[in-house]
Amino acid sequence: MKKTILFVCTGNTCRSPMAEALFKEMVGEKREEFEIISAGTSALEGEPAAGEAVKALEEQGIILTGHRSRPVTTELLERSDLIITMTRGHKERLLDLMPEAGEKIFTLKEFSGKVKGNEKVLRILELDKEEAQRRKEFQAKKGQEEKRLVARREQLKRDLREIESQLLKLQKEKDELLEEIRMERDHLLRGKEKELDISDPFGGSLEIYQKTRDEIIKDLENLLLGLKNEENK
Repeated sequence: MKKTILFVCTGNTCRSPMAEALFKEMVGEKREEFEIISAGTSALEGEPAAGEAVKALEEQGIILTGHRSRPVTTELLERSDLIITMTRGHKERLLDLMPEAGEKIFTLKEFSGKVKGNEKVLRILELDKEEAQRRKEFQAKKGQEEKRLVARREQLKRDLREIESQLLKLQKEKDELLEEIRMERDHLLRGKEKELDISDPFGGSLEIYQKTRDEIIKDLENLLLGLKNEENK
């Protein structure tokens, strides 16, 4: 029975496809004993390998032009016997996706350190194992509640998108209704907007502040005159 090894990076167009292709080359005659695949935590479906990745492997005599990206799925994680990520961040993403897969997920450097007996790496892996166990315990106790809340959040997001869409439609209707009025007003205001504003003196010289003061005084005088006229009617 073949052993499935899954390499994981972000977009599945650079690191993980290179690791996949290189490992296939390394196992040589034993390739038939393995299913060697790759995927990405944020990958799109069907993207080719990055040009620079292709060139880098061409120098090793390996052709990568046929690679097409794919996203990580729970199905891939379930059927993989060993999952090798490029970073701790990728590992964390996979653990969030499937906590029960913790014992078979390693970063490439972690797995290398494990083989070499690196004490620091071995301790990190022990802590990861303990964390995986606690994740399982949490999943058993609170997993359904978490899923329910996540599903509710997603529904609220969908509802919000629908509300935003409806608001955009209403705004368009409003703009169409007001367009004629706005066009005429804009024509009258063209080049004369400042005539209807009190200028902002912020950052200006004393002279600018004086001009603003005088402008305000003039308009206040007109305001007072208008109020008196209203009283006399």
